[in-house]
Amino acid sequence: MRDLSTYPMDPELLAIYDQEPFFCWLLEILQKSQNSTSENFQAKIVALEQWEYFKQSLLPKVNETGHVTDVVYWAYLRKLLIQVAALQEKTLDLGLNTSDSFHSYAELYDEIIGFPCLHEFMTGYIKFVVEKYKLDFSKASFLSIGCGTGIVEQHILRNYPIKKDQLLGIDISASMVIEANHRIPAKEMDFLALRAEDQQWDITYNGLNVLQYLPFRRLEEAIAKIGELTAKGGLFFGDFITSDHVRWYPHVMQAENVISLRQPVLVEKENYMFQQSEIINISKLDGTLRFTDEGKYLRYLPSMWKVRQLFERYFPAGVDFYDALSLECLPPDCESCPSTRYLVVARK
Repeated sequence: MRDLSTYPMDPELLAIYDQEPFFCWLLEILQKSQNSTSENFQAKIVALEQWEYFKQSLLPKVNETGHVTDVVYWAYLRKLLIQVAALQEKTLDLGLNTSDSFHSYAELYDEIIGFPCLHEFMTGYIKFVVEKYKLDFSKASFLSIGCGTGIVEQHILRNYPIKKDQLLGIDISASMVIEANHRIPAKEMDFLALRAEDQQWDITYNGLNVLQYLPFRRLEEAIAKIGELTAKGGLFFGDFITSDHVRWYPHVMQAENVISLRQPVLVEKENYMFQQSEIINISKLDGTLRFTDEGKYLRYLPSMWKVRQLFERYFPAGVDFYDALSLECLPPDCESCPSTRYLVVARK
């Protein structure tokens, strides 16, 4: 066993270290960080063979719902990965764009979030809305608010009779828009700056609880703006998360080339409730092992009745709520739903 006297550890971590080759590698990297400019060290810190050791270490401690069952292991793993991610960024001079919080996340987003959510529930609710509300995409203009990398909009273009020049995706993240423009017409902009007198849209949409990432005091302003941008007789649809989404939220999300570690916690701020998620991504997309500390993301958790009340205020023709997975219609007084994700359909 290596001499670890220069690196402070608790006895519990030593016990894990004795059994876990991946921990051994992490600790060795941190011990030798003073040699970070050497070519050997730079090759070692991205050594792809550690991917399998990482999976062998982590996955036996993850249950079928994606939650880690060993809390001591989880705490130390996250602590070490955050340090190694910072060291890797410094050593390799990755030059991440800190002005865009989604800069490093954009390239991983599709694999770990976008495609799984699209296949798990978004294609289903899009088909449901089109059929139940008799949407005619061939004649409709379509605005996607917070389009991300554009995979949902690309799905709509491929599966429904809508032309590219009828659809626009907008997002505040330049990095997301760069990815989206490979698929759809997309622009980097704040949708709150759009003006109804310039253009209204027959269908407005937002997916993956985009509105809940906005500053919480601007939620009503955002819904009012969507109401303005939606043409009379038009329709909005989009999904949200419930205030108890944390009960579903997994610690570990897996894809072929990315494993995302997530630490969710409920936090109170100015008498409002939020879900804070601290995210670390481990990936091998470019043929090397990369650790990315994505930082903390905060989502506002308004009650379902509040969201319903706001949409009813700006969409007078009717508002319906559904569980986003089962598509069961939800009553006006509901406080949650089985999937912790719900679909809002609002008619103007």
